[in-house]
Amino acid sequence: MPATKSILRYPGGKTQLSKFVYHTIQLNNIPSPIYCEAFCGGSGIAITLLLSGKVDEIVLNDFDSAIYSIWNAVIKETDRFINKIQQTPITIDEWHRQHEIYNHLKNIRGYSFDLAYAAFFLNRTNRSGIIAGGPIGGMHQTSKYRLDCRSNIPALVQKIKNIAAYSSRIHLYSEDGIDFIENILPTYDKEKLFTYFDPPYYEQGQFLYKNGLTDTYHQQLATAIQSLEHHKWITTYDNVQRIKKFYEASTQFLYTLHYTANVKRHEEEVLFTNQYTKIESFDRVHLSPA
Repeated sequence: MPATKSILRYPGGKTQLSKFVYHTIQLNNIPSPIYCEAFCGGSGIAITLLLSGKVDEIVLNDFDSAIYSIWNAVIKETDRFINKIQQTPITIDEWHRQHEIYNHLKNIRGYSFDLAYAAFFLNRTNRSGIIAGGPIGGMHQTSKYRLDCRSNIPALVQKIKNIAAYSSRIHLYSEDGIDFIENILPTYDKEKLFTYFDPPYYEQGQFLYKNGLTDTYHQQLATAIQSLEHHKWITTYDNVQRIKKFYEASTQFLYTLHYTANVKRHEEEVLFTNQYTKIESFDRVHLSPA
């Protein structure tokens, strides 16, 4: 699994695309780049680029209030979040307690510190970081892998401090994806902006993420993204014919990534972009016509 500067374990996380994304930003000669993730999730690429000085600012958006709350707690209630992490025991009893808190708060809109911690706790202690995945090691902790095996507290605290140090350069939103495109993106200078759209998978999104998208929404989202004719952007999806149809007005490529959600696998995916964005194979990403 590639090292990540993010504090979240995320199914379908794209941290290993960081070098490719930065190369694409350079290829397009974007000055003082602002990097945006409209479906940020674990924000692996964004955090990597920001902390390594590759981009000036990052724009993060996720409609899931739990994900939004985690990042909000990291950058706006840093000390409180760190104290909570350091003081909370990682036990099955605590897992049940945080699971109950998460279920009670998961459908709220806006920020909740309690939801932030519950979602973070479950992300670190559940199989593959999936909220519905169940605890690592099972309810009876009979596996050789126990509940706390993905919770190196000192390392996580340091990551939080590293991210919080850049809080003034992080712009955080919790908007519906299409609303974000229509209302938030236009507020940023498109000459400096590079946007990566990584929506929930078409086929498995309903199982991996709380906010899986319907077929109709995927189609409407494709229309909204492709309306950004003079913006520089890329979009990635699972390789599904239906999605390719939605993006038939875009340039299409195939590429392969390695995933470890539940079962280790190599998954061929599809990448879309517009004619305004220059793109080429780089590092681990080898593009071929779709």
